[in-house]
Amino acid sequence: MIDWNLVQVEPKDDFQSEPLRILDRREITLQNRVVTWLKDQWKHFSPEEATWELEGDLQKSHQILFQEKNEH
Repeated sequence: MIDWNLVQVEPKDDFQSEPLRILDRREITLQNRVVTWLKDQWKHFSPEEATWELEGDLQKSHQILFQEKNEH
C-alpha cells in the first residue's frame, strides 16, 4: 500500500538538481589539509532533507550559487 501523501512527484523536465541555499559550513582538518563541507538545501526539498557536499565539488557544478554570495 502506498501513502500518496508522502510521495513527491516532479515533472521530468522541471526537476533540476539545483541548490537553493547553503544552510551550514564545516571545515575539517585532515593531516595538513583543510576540507570544507557545505550543507545545501536543494530546490524542491525542505531544509530537513539538506545534504552535505564538498565545497569544491559544489563550486564546479553550481558556480552561480557562489557568484550570488559574492555579489551581496
